[in-house]
Amino acid sequence: MVVLNVVFSEAAARVRDGLSPERRELLERGLLLLGKDPRTKVSAPIAGDVLFEDED
Repeated sequence: MVVLNVVFSEAAARVRDGLSPERRELLERGLLLLGKDPRTKVSAPIAGDVLFEDED
């Protein structure tokens, strides 16, 4: 099991809410892709991204 820590701030919400419909659609599509595979070849951590695995 992979545990991910995602931080969504009020500042990020204001930016998201200010996007044009076209840009908002791109954001939503990108978030869906990252939700399925958060470590794609084009994604990179920006701070403290550590993979934690459940040790059964």
